[in-house]
Amino acid sequence: MYYTGICEDAFSKRTIISVITGLNKFLSDTIVTVTGNKISTNTFSGSVNRGGYLFLSGAVIKGVSLFELYRSYEAQNAFSDTVKRHLSIFKDVVKASELIKNKIGFYPPLILNSIFIDPEDKSITFLPVKLVDFLNKYQDVDKQNTLYFCIDNKIDFLNPDGSAFTRSVGKLIYLHLLKGQDTPGEPVFDIADFVKDTPRFLSDTMWDVLHGKYIEIQRLLDAIDDSLNKENSSTPAGVSFWRSRAVITFKYSLSVFFSRRKKIIFLLLIITGISTYLFLDFLLKNKNIDYTAGLDSEKVVELYFHAVDNLKLDIIESIFYKRAGKEIRNELSTLYVMIKLQTVYGNIPSGPEDMGSIDEKYRDTKVYGIEDLEIKKIKGGENPVFSTKYKKILNTGGKNTVYSIEETIYLKKYHDHWYIVESNRNLVQEK
Repeated sequence: MYYTGICEDAFSKRTIISVITGLNKFLSDTIVTVTGNKISTNTFSGSVNRGGYLFLSGAVIKGVSLFELYRSYEAQNAFSDTVKRHLSIFKDVVKASELIKNKIGFYPPLILNSIFIDPEDKSITFLPVKLVDFLNKYQDVDKQNTLYFCIDNKIDFLNPDGSAFTRSVGKLIYLHLLKGQDTPGEPVFDIADFVKDTPRFLSDTMWDVLHGKYIEIQRLLDAIDDSLNKENSSTPAGVSFWRSRAVITFKYSLSVFFSRRKKIIFLLLIITGISTYLFLDFLLKNKNIDYTAGLDSEKVVELYFHAVDNLKLDIIESIFYKRAGKEIRNELSTLYVMIKLQTVYGNIPSGPEDMGSIDEKYRDTKVYGIEDLEIKKIKGGENPVFSTKYKKILNTGGKNTVYSIEETIYLKKYHDHWYIVESNRNLVQEK
């Protein structure tokens, strides 16, 4: 028999009677079991109240549910036996779901207590979705949130398409890997930020899946296979600056703040005003200043880091040659916007002149900057190269995240001015 999770200790007799009555219209729904490439079906025949516990009779449900697997999961590194075992199970669930999809025309939804895995029979059983959904209405809210975590839109969960199913599988993996380290939900983080040695292929695929990109289920299966083989897997994924937990949390906090604004027109005016200030007034006002006139290559590198530390976008634009340094310029422009918004709404000082008018707790706040800069010239001549080391600091919510960075800078002279033609950065470590 199958235990429904309903008992007299937690529910009144009136509720149990209501449950039994409501179950009658779902008892004939099909239970599907996949063993290898074979599909078998069964149904429940009735409900039984045994010792105050409500069971469904007529079918034996073997194995453990995905929900029970999640409850027993403990966070591990990417190549631990626990992670590999769970990823293998998820892969088996996908293959079984594809067989069902080929038979009935759509994927079964990944409600965690509707799917049971039996390692002895090597079978996977899918309970009737409407029956399970009916019983889940009697679970507490926190448990319901976990049971339906893999499903974005509960209204349409009965017929997920291929893209929705891939995202459900991605969320199933994410739910497990994040357990004990953070609460799954919003914002969505890079799994490499939590699970040691995560292969790059799995990290990038999960990032795309969880951020709404259309991904075929086969790519996710390939990423799982890649992570199951430590010897042949892709290199471990380093967490880029824009996918780091600190930056994601910072951006998400801003988005939550804006979502709570009642007057959308006022919000648009603020954003438009800041954008206009950034890209017109700030840059165009200084377009005639020749920042690099008379500077040698080493002085240009020093000026570059001064501009980076102080977010002087006009200087950055004048130092890079044509389209060089596009990634760096975009990064600094975005940081400038973020800091300006935090200055407007978070009482963070925009400059030394504001320090006297703010609360004492903000006086030592530095949202962004670089420290411990070391510059070494490793090649001279017409194409000088400089090797640099420094620490980049980003403050989010009063907590500093420190990135140790090595950057190699290449310069070339055009019309008596030195310009940076290429800059390669490498994240050494994060604290």
